[in-house]
Amino acid sequence: MLVKITYVGGGEPPAVLEIQATPDDKEEATVSLLLRKGTLEGRLPAAKVYRLAFLFDGIGGLRSTEVSVPPELALAIEVTSPEQPTLRVVDAATNLAVPRAQAFPADGLDSGTSAPAPGDADERIAAHPTGRVVLLKMLAPTDVWVGAEGYAWVRVSVAPGDRDRPIGLVPGGGLRVLVDGVTEWSLLKVLATPTREPTSRPAGEGYVDPGEVELRTTDVPGRYEQT
Repeated sequence: MLVKITYVGGGEPPAVLEIQATPDDKEEATVSLLLRKGTLEGRLPAAKVYRLAFLFDGIGGLRSTEVSVPPELALAIEVTSPEQPTLRVVDAATNLAVPRAQAFPADGLDSGTSAPAPGDADERIAAHPTGRVVLLKMLAPTDVWVGAEGYAWVRVSVAPGDRDRPIGLVPGGGLRVLVDGVTEWSLLKVLATPTREPTSRPAGEGYVDPGEVELRTTDVPGRYEQT
């Protein structure tokens, strides 16, 4: 069975596109089709239905998709090439570059309004001295935390096609709170909200103040931090 690939989007085709193909829901029969750059055709065993997953240079990208095989036993597949977005991190007040900026993916974090501590060192992407951050290749919009020493972290949704998108940072710092006299530490939540003009806080468990930050627990009972 013939498989024809067409690349769409603004990204460069990968050096190796791997198609993991599962015929007729038979996991044990899954096969891999490797197409190197410049190769747009390959062959798979005949089947009625295929579930396809794609890997770009060894990195998973598109979610698996199910396709019915036409009678002529030829599949035409459009594949979106991943793109590598870039950010330009600046001081929001002066518009000058922030050379010590860092970025890391926000995957698995709880809330877009609660800034986390800097991520694991292996996940951080350091800016160039010009404040330019080159992110990993992506196929879909991805949330990224951007920050620097002396500045508050900001969470932004980055599109694959973003090129030198300006990200303005405002001054910020860390906060440590020590709480005494509590026995059930697991039941305690510590929140910090910036001072602003008095407003009435809406009632309800689910309300989150736009500037509210939940401090993280530490290994020391009663100590909560936010960096």
